[in-house]
Amino acid sequence: MGAKMKLNEDLKKLEQKAYRSYFDDGIWDIAWGVWLAGWAVTPFFDFLGISRFFAYSIMFIPALLLILGKKYITVPRIGMVHFSQARRRKKLYIFIAGVAVLIVTLLLYLLASSGNLKESLGAYGRILLPLAEAFTIFLIIGTLAFFIDFSRLYIYAAMFAAGIIVTELLYPVIGEPWDALLGFGLFAAAILCYGLIRLVSFLCKYPHRKVEYGNDIGQ
Repeated sequence: MGAKMKLNEDLKKLEQKAYRSYFDDGIWDIAWGVWLAGWAVTPFFDFLGISRFFAYSIMFIPALLLILGKKYITVPRIGMVHFSQARRRKKLYIFIAGVAVLIVTLLLYLLASSGNLKESLGAYGRILLPLAEAFTIFLIIGTLAFFIDFSRLYIYAAMFAAGIIVTELLYPVIGEPWDALLGFGLFAAAILCYGLIRLVSFLCKYPHRKVEYGNDIGQ
């Protein structure tokens, strides 16, 4: 009985290690960097008089990067790991949470671009609304980080929240769209650089495999 429990514990640790290696390729980091960069450049669409449809479509690029990156970069190098049923169920929750983050992000973008709402809140509108947006986005992304067990995402959530506040502070100084470009762009550039460094390291560590293989972990 004790040996079986130890075996199950070892399998759980092995699965946990394999799951965390899922984030070692830097693709998640790059995707979040691109997502944050989207917030930096979308105000230029209004500035240039381009339809917001294109601005909203930018928010879907990170999901495409994740799908294609995992399929054509990660899996050919380390294979496809088949996790336990509990872990697969958790992936469904991750997908639902990811969709929720995307929807809330678009809502927050609409909220942030509504000057009438800020004016209706009076003199404190430019302070209270950005703080509320920053807290909401940190709470949502932080919850996602907890569910997917991705510790760096807590940092990215904090950077996103900081970007909202910095953008608002820069607005009276340099105005739109440059406030968003600096407020979000600097954080996005930092995340992208880190993700690219991890990706290059991953490519050097794991050469491309000719044959794709699978591993089953857990029950």
